[in-house]
Amino acid sequence: MATTIRTGESSFQRQYGTTLFEYFEAHPERRAIFDRSQDMGLDLEIPELLEHINLRNGEAIVDIGGGSGHLLMHMLEKWPESRGILFDLPVATDIARQRLNACEKADYVEIVAGDFFKAVPRNGSFYLLSHVLHDWSDEDCHNILSTCRRSMPDNALLAVVDLVIDDAKSMQPNTTGAIMDLYMLSLFGITGGKERSESEFRTLIEQSGFVVEQVKRLPSGNGIIYAYPK
Repeated sequence: MATTIRTGESSFQRQYGTTLFEYFEAHPERRAIFDRSQDMGLDLEIPELLEHINLRNGEAIVDIGGGSGHLLMHMLEKWPESRGILFDLPVATDIARQRLNACEKADYVEIVAGDFFKAVPRNGSFYLLSHVLHDWSDEDCHNILSTCRRSMPDNALLAVVDLVIDDAKSMQPNTTGAIMDLYMLSLFGITGGKERSESEFRTLIEQSGFVVEQVKRLPSGNGIIYAYPK
């Protein structure tokens, strides 16, 4: 970590010689562990998200970078008339398919493998990016969001869920934001992911072909940012 702070290089890439997500594609057993850890973290957030997320029954939910489909399944349990599309890298979708088959829920979700820098499913009405953008640089986020904009129908809604740190400097530092920034730095280096403020999210989203309609700040520090295509 000391070397990363001095140089800005990714600790992970120095150790393993490849990026995090390339490593997971080559080591599906490690990806499975990562997904389980993500699901355990999501369990702490899901009640809050389901309470505050703006969703109507009957939507076609596209969970972009949705991992195991853990959050998506909880959403479909609350809004059972909706349908779910889980979109992620091939190894992630293979693991998700195995897990959903094991709990006999595979019929509830369409699983699509792909690369969100190139294209995402076109047949959705509610597009979800949950804890995805903080993994990526501003340039990469712009490319991800632009891909979503090209693929989304004009009347679809985008929802971005991520930690939203305060714009103004406070006497009380945001400890969670600081720790997560160090975590992002260790994984992706200075040119990779980071935590962002509301104004930084607005700028990224609006420069990628969207109009931000609403930003909900949640008690946990997470935010839900809703945007429509321009």
